[in-house]
Amino acid sequence: MEEASVFGDKRLNPTEELVEQALSWMGSNTGALAQAIANRQHLEQWIKSVEAEQKAKWKAEPAHVQEREARASEQYRSALGAFQTASSEEQRLRYTWTFAETVIDVFRTKCANERRV
Repeated sequence: MEEASVFGDKRLNPTEELVEQALSWMGSNTGALAQAIANRQHLEQWIKSVEAEQKAKWKAEPAHVQEREARASEQYRSALGAFQTASSEEQRLRYTWTFAETVIDVFRTKCANERRV
């Protein structure tokens, strides 16, 4: 979908061609969006596992020390970085999906208004 040209002039005047592009993009990216959601959910749980593994290395210490050391570890920070990347990709796809839905809705409204005239 050609997002830049639509955002560039701050107006949304969708044509049949733009609606077709939106539908095509949605059809092509359904799997990518589902995978992005799954990746983010997986990493969300993986962070907990990494933290638990890192805390176990400090099991003789009080809980606050275990947590501090676990969260300061390279493995934990790496897991957080992967989570951030996955979350960013999920949001990019979600917002683009929402934009595509908006293009279709505006076109639908435009066509309905033209029929009334």
